[in-house]
Amino acid sequence: MEIGKGILIIFVVLLNIKDCAAICMTEKFQTVTGQILFNIGCMSNKTCVNDKVIIRSLKTEKVKQTRSGDRVTRMLCQECCSGDLCNSRGCGEQGYPSDRGPVCYNCPQISNPSTCDIISVCNQGEGCYINSEYEFGDLLYHTSCLTKSMCDMSSAAGQIFGKRNTPGDCKFCCYSDLCNNQCGYISTTSTSTTTFTPTSTTSVITTSSAITETTATNEKDNDICWALEKGPGENYHSSDRITLIATSEDNTTKIHIESPFSNLTQTSSLIGNGVEIDLPKLIALSGMGLEKKGIKVTSTHPIAVYGFNRINNEAVESFFALPMDKLGTSYKAVTYHPRYSRGSVIGIVAPYNNTKISITVNITSGHYISYKGRDYHKGDVFSLILNEFETFQVQKNIDLTGTVVESTKPVAVLSGNRCSDVPGFCNHLVEFLPPVSKWGKEFIVPPSPSNTMILRIVPSVPNTNISIWNVTSALVSDTWEKDLNGSNPYAIKCDKPCLVMQYTKYDRSVPPFMTVVPATTQYSNDYVLRRTAIRSFSYNYISVIIKSNLVDGLKMDGSTLKPISQIDIRFKGEEYSVLKLPMYSGNHIIRHVTKGVQFGLTAYGYVRDSDGYGFPGGLAL
Repeated sequence: MEIGKGILIIFVVLLNIKDCAAICMTEKFQTVTGQILFNIGCMSNKTCVNDKVIIRSLKTEKVKQTRSGDRVTRMLCQECCSGDLCNSRGCGEQGYPSDRGPVCYNCPQISNPSTCDIISVCNQGEGCYINSEYEFGDLLYHTSCLTKSMCDMSSAAGQIFGKRNTPGDCKFCCYSDLCNNQCGYISTTSTSTTTFTPTSTTSVITTSSAITETTATNEKDNDICWALEKGPGENYHSSDRITLIATSEDNTTKIHIESPFSNLTQTSSLIGNGVEIDLPKLIALSGMGLEKKGIKVTSTHPIAVYGFNRINNEAVESFFALPMDKLGTSYKAVTYHPRYSRGSVIGIVAPYNNTKISITVNITSGHYISYKGRDYHKGDVFSLILNEFETFQVQKNIDLTGTVVESTKPVAVLSGNRCSDVPGFCNHLVEFLPPVSKWGKEFIVPPSPSNTMILRIVPSVPNTNISIWNVTSALVSDTWEKDLNGSNPYAIKCDKPCLVMQYTKYDRSVPPFMTVVPATTQYSNDYVLRRTAIRSFSYNYISVIIKSNLVDGLKMDGSTLKPISQIDIRFKGEEYSVLKLPMYSGNHIIRHVTKGVQFGLTAYGYVRDSDGYGFPGGLAL
């Protein structure tokens, strides 16, 4: 799972890059568990002849340790090459996908852009971006992927936003690999190699708040930014409760929470590996517009952060908060049909100053969003600038799914409903959204506690082929919604990245809630959870998705799992098991004994005919 130090949710970082003075190399290994791993980096050109390594060897009697801790017992391939990113195709691998944008440098704040050593693979329709600005007298650079529309808007920022460029400022987009490490012109040529680095996330539970920050190790983080959302026309009720839950494997961890709202600052210790902290009710975002209600959480050790929100003593929901280094610059909102006047909401949180936001409205024809005396219809775009800790909430009494949020710097985005009419019952819905750049293509959806579930599948681009394995398929350009039997798990495959949202439909007295379904590429080796005490939920469960032949290695708090049920599903020639586990009070660590084995996890709970919650236990973005 992803854990971090602090709670600011920011851009996705997957790869480190090195400038090789000599040659790039690739080594392919097989571990004792059958897992295939790679070692990629630099090597002396004296050891490379005709693209083959002639000196390096792996002696099996001296078993080599990999980064994940697995023992390597067999070397499958050694190759070398010269040229930028050439070893992404080493040892017969496909390399980067053909349907992609450029590979771009991705450093949020750096004094010299030529020293940036982090890259991201951009989506189609995106370019490489670099800009500079002064922060407290220091000239800092920001590099990232950016959509073409935001590139065009940023290059004309002086006219659009009225900002006057100062000497030395630059804003520049380019569209070839590794072109954004200098301002105004394409990067100098250097032989480069990519090296994977571990990522991490944090969890946050809230509704109607804006920022969290956490920093990460082993998919946990220490910096997180987030915010909480409140629906349109809602008054603050004495029973409203906004709770941040932080957990860590290290019981000496301390966390620090800060927000400019009411000069909030608080430091707490994670006694017994976890803590629940109530935040001021008025910190929830309200109505439509700009406020300064971002929340930042930092920690001394990696943490997982979740947010829980309780409204009017009648509705509870939760979400998992992403750490700052997993935020992005492009999102698609997912809400549902609001009930009565309790509308759909989209919350945006800025961790950085001078962040330009572009919102493309997706709304039913004949309806519109009004802001500052102007009406915005379907397809219309409105823009604004947010500074650090500032938040912006979009609200309307209609479904806003598919509304696009783009930015020039990483932001956090939450979306949902104050009270949504998932047929038959009204409940609060909210989720912390992953950026489009980190969406996946394959998903296993666990069963629902009710007889019926609703799936909303949002494609990243039009004309996406989506298949619900052995059920149905379609060519989708906008959101695809399906009602399905809630007793079964489902496998989903998209030929382009998608976001899958699962809704529990009111049935068998189970209230509705919504949950981001992790893609199989977002699974982790371990998760840290805490059952909340803010509500006496009668039923609290964990769903674990793992390949069937690996079930025996799963442990909860060091003990063998004792699932309530196990349902198997076959997908692309492999068998997966979906386990249903009880979640007891307190903190829990769920991991596989073999490092490198990944599995998915979601948590949920409910009180019959009353409240329900659900969230992914982590997202390894």
